[in-house]
Amino acid sequence: GLGRVVETTDREIGRTVALKLAHTGAPAHVLERFRSEARITGRLEHPNIVPVHEMGVLPGTREVFFCMKRIAGRDMQQVIRERKWRLRRLVEAVHRAGMRIVVDVAPTHLNEQHPAFQDLLQNQERSSFASWFRVRRFPVRAGDGSTYEYYYERPELPWLNLGPGPAREHVFAAVRALVELGVDGLRLDAMNDAPADFWRALR
Repeated sequence: GLGRVVETTDREIGRTVALKLAHTGAPAHVLERFRSEARITGRLEHPNIVPVHEMGVLPGTREVFFCMKRIAGRDMQQVIRERKWRLRRLVEAVHRAGMRIVVDVAPTHLNEQHPAFQDLLQNQERSSFASWFRVRRFPVRAGDGSTYEYYYERPELPWLNLGPGPAREHVFAAVRALVELGVDGLRLDAMNDAPADFWRALR
């Protein structure tokens, strides 16, 4: 994603809020996308959209942020790990409610917990997924940016090798699956971080 979300307290008003912070060291075009997300979300009013209260720069750390209402509930990652969550059910529920669903697709990187990256860490050069990633040198070590390339300041998000090959085909298959599930649109993220021929082939 474009940032991380933390829980904090608005001392002026005395309420607990969610603060989304842009990644430290993110380039200008990423920071502009981050601000654009805040502006667009802040103009929307809907019971199912988290309201944005404020956008700015933290005076101490100079981190770009926007402040949102804190929503209490279960963590989505926990629900997914329990394997009780199905995307098709979500799409159907959204459509029954008279809404449409647009999925934010970030095809340029994976989480370090993805089975492909875990296989690379375990089997190194022998891994059938070694070509999926931008490996700098072996042995690849989680969190060690000298051994593989990763998303801006986020070593837990290794970059995918999106040249012709199995990683590209995996992304294409995932996008096809989303379309077949009936999502209404795809927001393709980080377009500057993938080769132009990748986007032409995806289209």
